[in-house]
Amino acid sequence: MSDLRKTFQAVMDAQSWMGKANCKNMSTDLFFSTNNNYDPFVREVCASCPVIEECLWYANETSSDHGFMGGMSPTQRQLWRRRNGIVLGMSRSEWSNP
Repeated sequence: MSDLRKTFQAVMDAQSWMGKANCKNMSTDLFFSTNNNYDPFVREVCASCPVIEECLWYANETSSDHGFMGGMSPTQRQLWRRRNGIVLGMSRSEWSNP
């Protein structure tokens, strides 16, 4: 397991909202792809997740441009930020929804 994946797993264990995530007992390897091709199963797991918004903002706040998080690939998160005037690293509380 890479250092990034180990860090991700450690943070998952530490965050209270992450305990409610659909992926909490799944291998993090499912959510990380070197070529941005994610299994449809991963998308389904995220689509019905009760903490999808928290995960999306966590990915942004931690400046994560790797892995499928918050129901989006890194490319999709980049477009989401651009459409919404969000800067990588910005927290939800720093962003004011226009």
